[in-house]
Parts: sequence; structure tokens; C-alpha cells
Amino acid sequence: MSSWFGYARDRPVPLPTPLVPLIEQVGGCSRRAEAAALLDCEVSIGRVHADRWEIVRSTLPHRVGTQLRPELRRGGDWLRIRDTDPQGRARPRDWQLARVEGPARLLAAGSTWR
Repeated sequence: MSSWFGYARDRPVPLPTPLVPLIEQVGGCSRRAEAAALLDCEVSIGRVHADRWEIVRSTLPHRVGTQLRPELRRGGDWLRIRDTDPQGRARPRDWQLARVEGPARLLAAGSTWR
């Protein structure tokens, strides 16, 4: 049996000029890293198969086929996931759980961060 999950993450910093269309801001970047930082937000959808949380659709194409790998941390108050930086390199990201519906242990059943 499998279930669906959704994952969304905003940019780490706000857009410098929110009233200017994003395509214009990216087009005006002089460096690739600057453009990648503007696009560093994510909306992904995936399936949970046994203990694998696999991303099947994403606004970040390099995330499709990867695993979220949620892991409860610090007594169950934090959740660590496998994320990527703007260049697509793997990195952990920690989230403080503000509210959980149902048993939090189900978020990370059998998963570990590697």
C-alpha cells in the first residue's frame, strides 16, 4: 500500500523586488548562482512505498526520483529531510514541528538520514 505526500518550501530570503515579475528578475541576473537563489523554492508531490518517500513531481526537476527521507530528531520535536541546495547538491534540512496530526512517528517510519 502507498500514500501520497506533499512538500513545499519557500525561498530562504524574500524576492528583492516583489512587484517585478520573477522571469524579469531571473533574466537580469549576471551570475547563474544569483538566478538559482531566486528560484530556490519547491513544491513537490510524492508517494510513500513502504519506507521510501519518493518525489514523483516537483517544481525542481532534479528532485524527481529522489527521496525525502524524513527522520524525527531531538525527541520528536524536529523533522530532518533530505533536501538540496540551489546547485542540486544533497543537504539536510531541519524543521521544527509546530503541529502534527496523528502519530509523529509515522512521518519517519524506518527512514534515516544518510
